[in-house]
Amino acid sequence: MQQTIPEDPNPPSKKRHGCFTTWLIVMSFVNVVLSISFFVDNDAASWSSLANLFWLAGVLGSLAAIVGLFYWKKWGFWLFGALQLVFYIVNLMNGLETWRALSGLLSFPILYGVLQIGRGNKAWPQLE
Repeated sequence: MQQTIPEDPNPPSKKRHGCFTTWLIVMSFVNVVLSISFFVDNDAASWSSLANLFWLAGVLGSLAAIVGLFYWKKWGFWLFGALQLVFYIVNLMNGLETWRALSGLLSFPILYGVLQIGRGNKAWPQLE
């Protein structure tokens, strides 16, 4: 007779390191501030509506990535990285200096580093 092992009704809860939580809050705040500053900026009226939609999609995509990370989804990490690469390329195409465009790209390796902080509650192995 084959014996089945019952599933644990109370799986271990995931614990988020304080640095990871702080980084998620900072990234959310920066995205909100960037979106508000974009729409308040006087130069925004001169942009085409397609550029406005692209920029808004990028901000909303970043917020979706942050929400995914908050809910322990690995796709949030990869979405955030892909968006940062797209922002880097678009910034270079728009004539932004290379060092300034690279400064925006640095948030991705910082996020990876924050996911690796902590001994028993590293966030990276807990992502699904």
